[in-house]
Amino acid sequence: MAQNTEIITKVDIGSDHRMVRSRICINKRLERPKRIKRKKPPRIDVRQLEKVAPIFLLELQNRFEVLANESPSIEILNESITKTAAEVSKKRIETEEEVNTEDKVIEQLEQRRKELKKKDNKTRAERVEYSEANKTVKKKRRARARRKRKDFVIKKVENMEEQLNVLNNISLESGLKMHKGKTKYMNNFESNKDITIDKETIEKVESYKYLGQTTYLKETTKEEVTCRIRAGWSCFGRNREIFLDDKMPISLKRQVYDQCVLPTMTYGCQTWSLTKATTQKLRVAQRAMERKILGIKLADRVKCSEIRKRTQIQDIVDFVAKQKWKWAGHVARFKDNRWTLRVTEWQPRNGKRSRGRQARRWRDDIVKTRGNTWSRDARDRDEWKRDAEGYILQWMDRAS
Repeated sequence: MAQNTEIITKVDIGSDHRMVRSRICINKRLERPKRIKRKKPPRIDVRQLEKVAPIFLLELQNRFEVLANESPSIEILNESITKTAAEVSKKRIETEEEVNTEDKVIEQLEQRRKELKKKDNKTRAERVEYSEANKTVKKKRRARARRKRKDFVIKKVENMEEQLNVLNNISLESGLKMHKGKTKYMNNFESNKDITIDKETIEKVESYKYLGQTTYLKETTKEEVTCRIRAGWSCFGRNREIFLDDKMPISLKRQVYDQCVLPTMTYGCQTWSLTKATTQKLRVAQRAMERKILGIKLADRVKCSEIRKRTQIQDIVDFVAKQKWKWAGHVARFKDNRWTLRVTEWQPRNGKRSRGRQARRWRDDIVKTRGNTWSRDARDRDEWKRDAEGYILQWMDRAS
């Protein structure tokens, strides 16, 4: 390619020709033929695959169930099997020696931490050592729990039955026995088949109670609030000798109520999807208890504000709103990818919305107060605390 071409007229060359000066650029790079990149087949560790054979079979079965509705070709099936084998063979199972070594390390750190805790006059270096040992023990325990955890998505009753039988066999080897009468199961897919363990049928339920909180497949707050109110009345009845005694001072009754009855009625309230109906139910139950404490009947026509002035009991809606706001900030500040944060931020990609008004979600009232950026705003702890009053006031206005 010629560039900057010019004719030089000042030079006499003894001819009618002209001298030309130009800059020639030559591209020395030759175009190479493009190579067709072939995908390298994934490496499969056969020895490791033999160790995790049950996991491989389960993953393979799930893959085939997904491909069953797509009528795949032989190439796609072959690729799916190869990919599944490669992914599963990368999963590493800890040996007993590694587990014992890590347990010894955690035990030594805990022992050193206990020694430093008992020591009264610690030096600065010992305080730093105690703090670091405490953090390391917690990190190692969490990492150990994550490695042990195996999450399976069960789409058929047969898979559920197979896993329960495996659990039953492992329990028997360890000297434990599964109580078939107390074992229940719940699923969110349609199936008419029963689950049997050792020729005993396991009962299918629509709800179950775990750690004092009832879990349902659908919206649970309404039923859970009813259960909590029932538990609150039960606690109130166990302490009726204090609440119904006219000689007892109101300050003592208030203290017993705030320390016993109120925590019972609001157990797990951080996970509730608050609505006007649920808050009204809680307020009605609390006012009925206050009238019992003061010996007032509905026929006496005493205002609720006057009853609250006498008892000075903490408002239950105020307490629930504070607990939920604190928990929302705590969840937003999680830095690891734990299930609590993943479920809160999860957005469904498939399915259709049902007709009619949609069920209230856990974060709807928080979004109404702080907007869609609430999880980002909650990282500032001081600002989040200051905004708590505005969130509580919206529920105080609705419930009043």
